[in-house]
Parts: sequence; structure tokens; C-alpha cells
Amino acid sequence: MKERYTPEQVAEALTEAHGIRTIAARSLRCSRSTIDRYIARHPAVREAYDEARNDLLDLAEMQLMDAVDEGKFPAITYTLLTLGKDRGYIIDDRRRRVPAGGCRRPPVEDDEAAKEFEAAVLEIYGRSGTAGDGTADDEDDAWPEDGSGETPDQEQG
Repeated sequence: MKERYTPEQVAEALTEAHGIRTIAARSLRCSRSTIDRYIARHPAVREAYDEARNDLLDLAEMQLMDAVDEGKFPAITYTLLTLGKDRGYIIDDRRRRVPAGGCRRPPVEDDEAAKEFEAAVLEIYGRSGTAGDGTADDEDDAWPEDGSGETPDQEQG
């Protein structure tokens, strides 16, 4: 069976689409499954796809670094939760209500990174967000769900 597109055409479409197969398929006026078949059958197409996806990932990582440099708390939290797991930055699965940024203070009290994280949370929210027992089950100690940064006892009337 003769293929409608050359591997080079598909590779170029994938590169231009930053590895997004649906966009590459639209540019060639074919289905995404056609793109998938070319990726599976042609090593050069697979290489172009992998390279385009890596370039996109690199771009996203650079944007994340910029957001962390700018002090954007969601980006900082995301970075800590994904890259900082081995330093204790984890989501507390024992409760559903977590800080607006999505994580709890790390459990390691004497670690310098944990102290810096605590300081950042205190700066943004004005409190640590934990009840005396280490959970935030009491309504007065709960983190806001609306992302406002205000706990119930801080809300403006």
C-alpha cells in the first residue's frame, strides 16, 4: 500500500505542531491515527515527534522557572510538589481541604528548605494553616477553598 505522505512531510508537520499530533494531522488533512501509524512505522518520524515534544517540555519548564523567579505561589507549590517530594513537600492525603496552592507544610521541622517553605506560606497566608494536632480539621484553622488567602477568621465582613 502506497503511503499518501512522505515521512519527511509528517515529520515536518509534527515539528511545526510542537509534537501535538492532532494539529499535525489537521495541517496534513488526515486523521490522528495516520500520524500515529507514521510515528510507529518510521524511525525518523518518531525522532521528530520525540524532539518536538521535548522542545515543548523545555519551553514549559522555562516558563515554570520564570514563574518561580517571579514568586508566583502556584508555580512554587507545583515545583515543590513535583521536584521536592524527597525533601518532604507532599500533599496531606488525610484531609481534603488543603491550602489554595495545593500542599501542606512539610513535616520535617529542622530542614532549612522546610523553614523557607513555612516562611513563604506565612508571608502569603499570614499563618501556618495547621491546627494544634497537625491537621486543619477545625473550621477556624482550615485553609480557604476559594484561593483568597483569607482564613474564615480573617474574612472581611
